[in-house]
Amino acid sequence: MSLMEKMRGGSDSFLTQAVFAIIVVSFVGWGLGQDGQKTAQVAQVDGERITSSQLERTMRWMSRGVKGDAEYASLQQQILTSLVEQRVLLAEAERLNIEVSGAEVEYTIQRMDNTTFGMVIVPDVDAILQASAGMFPAGGEMLFVEEKTYKKAKLDRFLAGNGLDEKVFREDVYKYLKVRKVLELASLAVHVPPQEVERQYIEDNTSLALSWVRVPSNAFMSDVQISQTEVDALIAMSPERIKALYDAQFERRYNEPRKATLRMILLRSGIAGMSDEAVSAKLEEIQAEIDAGLSFEDAARKYSEDLNAVDGGSLGLQSDRQMEPAVAEAVFAVEAGERTAVVQTGRGFAVFFVEEQIPAKVTTLEEAQQELARETLQADQAPKLARDFADAVRADWDATGQAPLEMLTPKLLLPTTSADLRPSSPQIPELGPASEVLAAASNAEQGAVLPEVYTVGGDLVIAQVTSRKDADLSAFEAERGQLEQRMLATERLGFQSAYRDDLVALAEVERYLGAGATAP
Repeated sequence: MSLMEKMRGGSDSFLTQAVFAIIVVSFVGWGLGQDGQKTAQVAQVDGERITSSQLERTMRWMSRGVKGDAEYASLQQQILTSLVEQRVLLAEAERLNIEVSGAEVEYTIQRMDNTTFGMVIVPDVDAILQASAGMFPAGGEMLFVEEKTYKKAKLDRFLAGNGLDEKVFREDVYKYLKVRKVLELASLAVHVPPQEVERQYIEDNTSLALSWVRVPSNAFMSDVQISQTEVDALIAMSPERIKALYDAQFERRYNEPRKATLRMILLRSGIAGMSDEAVSAKLEEIQAEIDAGLSFEDAARKYSEDLNAVDGGSLGLQSDRQMEPAVAEAVFAVEAGERTAVVQTGRGFAVFFVEEQIPAKVTTLEEAQQELARETLQADQAPKLARDFADAVRADWDATGQAPLEMLTPKLLLPTTSADLRPSSPQIPELGPASEVLAAASNAEQGAVLPEVYTVGGDLVIAQVTSRKDADLSAFEAERGQLEQRMLATERLGFQSAYRDDLVALAEVERYLGAGATAP
């Protein structure tokens, strides 16, 4: 039986339609053109060159809208990988003596989208087979005869607009169709067992609601009682562990920047009809009023154009890392109780009153090690307390059928309800990926507390199935066909991807293009 005869057997399937929906740019760039042997080599596949002209031709198409050198370089590597894969698959097609007729190429081109030529859709393999034999499907002859001139004009504009030669483009389509036949042939043996189709139907059509509680270990840190002897022993036995924690937390906890408690008067700049000079002069007038006895707070309430004006311009305590560089320089150039010079900021011109200054402080390892050791011991022991607590909560919940709020509330833990869940869902809202929880819930009765305490994202989770709506198997037969075709399409496309990867792994592939390309 020929490949096309085998393909004919699945011609009315969802798979056929999915596989033959293709993006033109996936094969634009295959053709060597006239300069293929004159340009730099970017890769070699089983001794055959892939040239920079091929890569650049595809990049011109694909890189529109790409922003930045990193994104451009990443796209370039992806396209090079695609060219390598296409070359390997084309070699496999040659090895298998797979052929594509001129009628198939013409039919594929004629079926391109009328507006963009961005998508080729061949919805039925039988249509290609009939075209190969000189026949046309219903409406196909009209398409070829009545629309051919119109389509040719579209094709000419598409080719001209993208600097493509029609002969090379048709060769690309020819090669593409050969590769598609290879992939189709490779995946013909893939099938989906009937029991898998039924299982998937049940998963897709079973609806659950869960009530669950997350029990984090850090909720029990303060419950861990640590003696000074234990702290001293950890410091003596594991100094490198304490040092690593100190280094990791240094910037956040132990390298405190200088800070100041501030008030501000801001006059915005960039307002039509008001020059920067005029704004700065106005601020100088306000300062003169302050010098004459008006308090800074009252001046801020009266004149400042910032939202904090109602609070007398109060900014509270600010670190120099929170301030604009010019503001920090001005603030720490004066003493507490003094006013800064006028500063031009990103929002306008401002003057600051410094109520308090706190110098920068670095806490040394020796000063921090007692605290770090104590926290480390608490972190080591808290998970056991959390586990014991979670086990007790689950046991009580299972015995009564109700979440034990009297146990949970003191720890500031409360149940959360997640409704309309599917066993095949990738995650539970607000909880995250929780495949074990969902798998157990799919096999549990309504009202049942799940049989284990699960670990999700590092925290412990107890859950109860509060409601469930099981799949209606009476409707399964009516939907079996469509579901089976969707699953088959997914399985076959996955198989094709693995098959392609295996062929590339077996080929002798050398890549010469580095990852440091920059956008033009």
